[in-house]
Amino acid sequence: MAGLARLGLTVCRADTGERLAAMVQAWDGKGNQVVPSGKAVRAPIDGSGTWTLPPGRYRVKVSHGLDFLPWEGEVDLSGDAEVPVALSPWHDLPGHGWRTGEAHNHINFPVTPAQTAAFLAATGMDCISLCQGWSAPRQTALGHDGPRLRAWLEGHSTPAAHLFFGAEFPKTRFGHVCWWRFPDISDPFGCYDSYHDSEYFRQAGISAEAIRHPATTIPYRGEAPIQKVERWKGQGGVTMVPHPTSWWMDNQAASLICTNIAVDLCFGLLAGGVYDVLVVMGYDPEQIFYQNLWFHLLNEGFSLPGCAETDGNLGGHHAIGSLRTYVQTGKREFDRAAFLDGLCAGRSFMTSGPILDATANGGAPPGSALRNDGGEACIRVQAWSHPDADEHLSWLVLYRNGRLAELVDLEDRKPRTVEHEFRVRLEPGVREWFVVKAYGRQRPRTREDADVMAYAERCERETDTFYTGLGQVAFTNPFFFVPDGWRGPEALTPPLSGTVADADGKPLAEAVVTVLRQGEPVARAVTGPDGRYHFPAIPLSAEFEIAAPGHARESRSLYLHYPPLVRHFEDIYSGRWALRNPRLRPGQVPWPVFRFRELREMLRELA
Repeated sequence: MAGLARLGLTVCRADTGERLAAMVQAWDGKGNQVVPSGKAVRAPIDGSGTWTLPPGRYRVKVSHGLDFLPWEGEVDLSGDAEVPVALSPWHDLPGHGWRTGEAHNHINFPVTPAQTAAFLAATGMDCISLCQGWSAPRQTALGHDGPRLRAWLEGHSTPAAHLFFGAEFPKTRFGHVCWWRFPDISDPFGCYDSYHDSEYFRQAGISAEAIRHPATTIPYRGEAPIQKVERWKGQGGVTMVPHPTSWWMDNQAASLICTNIAVDLCFGLLAGGVYDVLVVMGYDPEQIFYQNLWFHLLNEGFSLPGCAETDGNLGGHHAIGSLRTYVQTGKREFDRAAFLDGLCAGRSFMTSGPILDATANGGAPPGSALRNDGGEACIRVQAWSHPDADEHLSWLVLYRNGRLAELVDLEDRKPRTVEHEFRVRLEPGVREWFVVKAYGRQRPRTREDADVMAYAERCERETDTFYTGLGQVAFTNPFFFVPDGWRGPEALTPPLSGTVADADGKPLAEAVVTVLRQGEPVARAVTGPDGRYHFPAIPLSAEFEIAAPGHARESRSLYLHYPPLVRHFEDIYSGRWALRNPRLRPGQVPWPVFRFRELREMLRELA
């Protein structure tokens, strides 16, 4: 090509000589990142590839995720050049049973499934559950035929990169849901469009109109999100709660925040079995308020596993693979069932770069429930920095029941790898849990800043967002130590009594109240002369169908119609708590906002 030079690259493993898919980047003599002809700034190659660039000297970087040390070199492109690259292994993650994937992304047409698979292979990502728009154009039948779309996506999988049909919906004021595994649905695009709370989001964070009660002023008109989620979980779905404290303002004069907050997370946990994993690393590597929410829920007795997300695509600031969940599957080859089982069991760590292989009391992985007999917890840690040459480990941190228990300062040594044992005497008779965190060369300013819960509490009193600038961090899921006989929270199934009345308040006798779960009747009561009914126990996610002679049939649910719960949800998603405290910044939601214990008591004793 006239005026351009060819850069040919061949990439292999330094230890075996096998060809290796890799990611390529280049910078010109002025330090500006360049875009080669016909390619993106970061371009994957499948073992070999050719770039075309204007003649000149370039710095070239070739990398493969976190498994290999990157290669960097100066290349003189005064004419065509062929450059062989050998990447040395950094840590054999697959060989040790660690597999990684992503479930919150938006890879849209015209990006193809083949391009997605190439990107995954080049960055060392094993799998992806593709979210909207599934690389399919809306104008074709393919995008609206669930089984066909699933087969088309999965048919582009390779031995190194596995594509699955996932989704992000429902997306409502009550929170969003992403799916690691999503069942076939007949019309994915049509379903997604109808399950987006568009009327609310057209005003929230934008309109300066004073809206005192958005629950009634901008009513939610769809099916309760929890019922959708339960229905799809019943078909084998695996759920993830994304960006649980995310919110912002597009107009600083708006009367409502724009919310991605996981408003119904606590309700779903009390209902039991609704959400499988919670995002605790997303957007930025160190998300203090995601972690703070998680730590508090763990202290309430839940064993909800954490995971990472990018909410991104194949490029840009939130590129897939920049934040990862590594799951211990015990297998060298990728096995989706083993991956999802390990994910939901918490046998994993989250990372933006460091590798954190930690075990407890003789080899138990994160997520394990070990016996607390009043003895010692011994957590053995092996950590590696991000493979980039300028990275090292600075701190290892141990959290005990959410509070900073021990900090190992490695700054003087600046090691690339380290081994350490944390030993803690357990308090007998109680449930305890531990999380290990490793920081790269960027770390918190002070020891106090590493205390997640204390830091979040301080942000209520003074504005601070330092944590958003930290680049390299990894942390495990919890190791649990439980005493004999300990049991976690069980799903609430409270009694419910009420009265069926007409529009004038007159009680209706012989009205039939049917309790439905996932559309199927599970209980029925008939009102007496006073219009009263009673159920000794109901699931929190239940719907109620009310039929009375001479009256139209009505449907209700606790989620959408129980006034105390409606007000509870509204208090969170409206963001009045944020507007009252100008020290809080977007993404910061203090734990008291969720009023967990108040919610639990409200749902135990329905009025």
